[in-house]
Amino acid sequence: MNNLFIFALSCFTTAVLSFILGIFIITRDYKRSLYKSVFLFYLSVFVWTLGLGLEVISTDKSVALFWSRFLHTGVIFLAPSFLYFISTYVKRLEQNLKFIIFLYFIAGIFFICNLLGFIVPDVSPKFYFNYYTEPGFLYWYLLGFFIFCVGYSFYELFQDLKNANSIRKNQILYLLLSTSIGYTAGSETYLPVFNLSVPSFSMFVVAIYPFVAIYSILSYRLPGVKLVMGRIINPILSTIITLLIIILSSKTLSMDVHPIIYTIFIISIFYLVYMIIFKITQHMVSDKNYDELLLEHIENLIASTSKEEVLGFTMDVLKDKNSPQPSNVNIFIESSLKEGLPIYKKVKFIKNEKEGRDIALNSHLVQISKSFQLNNENRMEKYPIFIKDTLEALYSDVEAKTLRIELEDLDVEICLPLLIKTKEENAMLVGFLCLGESEVSDIYESQDYDFFKKIAHQTGQATVQVEARNLIEKENMQAYQHGYQQHLIDTIKRLSETRNINDFSQEVMSVLQREADVQYASIYIYNIDKQEFDQKGMSGNNGVSIPRSIKESDPLIHILNQHQKPIELEQIEIWAESKSKDMLKALNMAKKLHGLMFSPIASDKILGIIVLGDKKEDKKYALSEWNILHIVSDFAAMAIQSMLFAEDMVKDKLTRVYNQGYTPMLIQNSMLEAMQTGEPTSLLFTDIDNFKSWNDKFGHEKGNDVLKFLTLCMRETARPSDILGRYGGEEFIIILPKTDKEGAEIFANRFLENLRQHPHNPGHVTISAGISTFIPNKKKEETKESEETVIHDMGKLTKKFVDIADKAMYIAKKQGKNRYIYGRALKIGEGLEAFIVADNKKDKDLASLKTYFKQEGYKTTVFSDLETISASLDKTVPVSIIIYADLLKDIDIEKFIQKLKEKNTVPIAVISSNAELKAKLASLDIERFFLQPVKISEIEDWVKRLN
Repeated sequence: MNNLFIFALSCFTTAVLSFILGIFIITRDYKRSLYKSVFLFYLSVFVWTLGLGLEVISTDKSVALFWSRFLHTGVIFLAPSFLYFISTYVKRLEQNLKFIIFLYFIAGIFFICNLLGFIVPDVSPKFYFNYYTEPGFLYWYLLGFFIFCVGYSFYELFQDLKNANSIRKNQILYLLLSTSIGYTAGSETYLPVFNLSVPSFSMFVVAIYPFVAIYSILSYRLPGVKLVMGRIINPILSTIITLLIIILSSKTLSMDVHPIIYTIFIISIFYLVYMIIFKITQHMVSDKNYDELLLEHIENLIASTSKEEVLGFTMDVLKDKNSPQPSNVNIFIESSLKEGLPIYKKVKFIKNEKEGRDIALNSHLVQISKSFQLNNENRMEKYPIFIKDTLEALYSDVEAKTLRIELEDLDVEICLPLLIKTKEENAMLVGFLCLGESEVSDIYESQDYDFFKKIAHQTGQATVQVEARNLIEKENMQAYQHGYQQHLIDTIKRLSETRNINDFSQEVMSVLQREADVQYASIYIYNIDKQEFDQKGMSGNNGVSIPRSIKESDPLIHILNQHQKPIELEQIEIWAESKSKDMLKALNMAKKLHGLMFSPIASDKILGIIVLGDKKEDKKYALSEWNILHIVSDFAAMAIQSMLFAEDMVKDKLTRVYNQGYTPMLIQNSMLEAMQTGEPTSLLFTDIDNFKSWNDKFGHEKGNDVLKFLTLCMRETARPSDILGRYGGEEFIIILPKTDKEGAEIFANRFLENLRQHPHNPGHVTISAGISTFIPNKKKEETKESEETVIHDMGKLTKKFVDIADKAMYIAKKQGKNRYIYGRALKIGEGLEAFIVADNKKDKDLASLKTYFKQEGYKTTVFSDLETISASLDKTVPVSIIIYADLLKDIDIEKFIQKLKEKNTVPIAVISSNAELKAKLASLDIERFFLQPVKISEIEDWVKRLN
């Protein structure tokens, strides 16, 4: 029963496959002779295999007899149909037409005899079959008729094989192979007629035949052995073996097994078998690899500066010893791109001339090529290729004949159009790549055709690009010499006035968005400290996140550095078809940046990248916009190089932060900016703990490593707007624009934590830090007056700003290091204050002191306890605290000053008649001790020093 089931299943499998394939072919074009002949052939196979399967499983003798005569109807017409198919294929239909008609007439006679029972008079049980054919006296004549038709068909194939070129030869060999397999397996169905047993799975082998044959003749591309085995033989063999396993397992597996579990079991078995067969076939066939040649071609095209170079590199790679080595190579280029003679003899131009082997613009090759579209994801699978001996499978009889004549006139076997994908997904034709037969092998394989397609695509794209580049350069010269696009020149003048690289970058983005009419643009500038490209400007918002930086080692940077000109995403996609890892990585980064155009900002080396996204009206970038991008990129390179040079002059050579001479000016600029915006700015003053001991113990080289590590942590913690500067040997300043006290403390905590946890800390490096905040006046009516009062003496104000943070840092040192202390806020525009601590507010000397401060423009407040003064210090900014010790009763002056110093860094002076108190207060770091009675002149000198 199992053998019968397998045999019947193999018959039905072949029948279904043949029927589906026949319908598919005839619906493609029912008017074409080749397709009609293939359909009739597969229809005969369908009738034969369907009848055979139904015959052997029939349990009624009369039913089995009907299906036996039905299947022999298929056999009768199978013979002349196969000859019809082969004659059409070898282009001998006209010569054999009368003979084929005669054979169909003979087949008709056999058909009538079959209906009358002269071929199959009866059926009977045989072997594991319920019923099988008993031959009649005409059965042997039918067998001879069948063998004659098949033999004559093979004769026609062998005759064509003698004169076939490489492509044709490959097809015929596939057809001979597949036909031999099919007829050998099918002939086994005659064995039971001679009382010989037949394998139960033989008809499964017949199922291979339709697929191999149709792939050999009608497929878009001629397959290689690996493709046939991978796409056809592997799945069929896997299915057969899986079915056998299912049948065998049905004896051991209980019928109570859950259907889902059984289904998973079947799928797992099929996958396992398929992978085993796949691995075996991988080792059975050779695989050509042209990746290195394609990558070399791309590298050469990137560096090409003229169309002649592009064509020359293409000729070289096709003649390389590792390539398929066509016997001859001709490249035809659209003459409207550029008139002139090529530097290579075999480079031709399309012209409307009858002389020579030029391709006419109204030819079928041109017209059909222009109709192609390249919007498929797998572009190379659908890239057009005209192979002289496969045209009948792709085009109508008239088109195929015309195309064949055109290829013969050109004396080529293969012709590939050079196509460029447009924004509208159509293909723009720029030329043709025409090739002869291979000089190193009898046939081209599928890998060879893929190689030719990629070369054609890359060559076409590069040809157009170098021509566009040359035109751009000419237009650029006109722009500089003749005032072309004056608005761009005016824009460049405005850009030249911008000295800050961030402002410059943002202005460049705005210019490109406006001039090139793009929705989105971004710019990346090289950061020598991080060795990466940081985003410095963006205009427009495409609604998606993009990388904030690009590594210097990224392959996209390498390509742009090589190219030194704007390139489109489309070009990178073409280069990525080489499957090179670097090219694929470059394409991946380009897609992450969401750009359609990438322009390097380069002089001797790449300094930055400009990325342009979609245009607002969904159009392709025009030549004028290439021109704009080219001009702006060139100017940006000069401007950025100048800025980077100027920046290098003010950077510390070791740590690459701003040096000691330039940092105070940056602090002052930050304070002036705060006065303009009304936003506070904070300052972090840092000092490396125990740095001298580190230098003494490990040497200055290790000490330099510590300094570099500290600035690394500073960069990692800082925002792009924060400014890093070196203030002394191991002292650094971090300017935090638009940051108040709370924000500065958050930053300090994050910075200290980064230092402690950093994996590259060279040896428990810690810092002590002090913080000060500069708060400008936010009251508009007072701003102008306060600014005018302060700006003329910004040097003193800047020094005070730094001193507050510096003194706070020293307090952090005294309190145990590895911490920060917030000093105080420095305010302007609200009047400076002097705090006096005294008990008897009516004292004559106290009154004189208050009068002095009032005359000097200070607001004076008198306090008598620590709690009140501490609360006030959080809100206002005094110039100093003066403790009038003799007017305080029952207060421990030392403890009082110590508590003030723990919380604040405000200068403190003490007035007392007790000279011994001065000695006691020496360790508390008070700024001045005055003996009573106080002299106003002494106070005045002290206040001036503080200011």
